[in-house]
Amino acid sequence: MSSSQDSVDQIHNAEEAARKRVEEAEKRAREIREAADKESKEIVASANLSAKQSASSKMTDLQKDSKKSTGQIEKDAEKQIAKLQKYADGKRETAISDIVKLLMGEEQ
Repeated sequence: MSSSQDSVDQIHNAEEAARKRVEEAEKRAREIREAADKESKEIVASANLSAKQSASSKMTDLQKDSKKSTGQIEKDAEKQIAKLQKYADGKRETAISDIVKLLMGEEQ
C-alpha cells in the first residue's frame, strides 16, 4: 500500500506544483496586462498633450497671421481713403471755383 500512497503523494505533489505554476503564470499575465495598460495610458496622455501643444502653436501662428493681414488691410484701406479724400478735395476746389465763377458772372 506504500506504493499506492507514494503514487497518490506524487500525484498530489504534481498537482500542487502545477497549481503553483498556473498561479505564477496568472500573476505574470496580470502584471504584463497592468504594465501594458499603464503604458497605453501614458502613450495616450502623451499624444493628447502633443496634440494640444500642436493645436496651441498653430492657433498662435494663425493669430499672428491674422493680425499681420489685418494690419496690412488697414494700411491699404488708409491709403485708399487718403486717395479718395485727395480726389474729393480736388473736386471740391473745382466745384467752389465753378460756383464763384457763376456768381461773378464769368463764363466757364
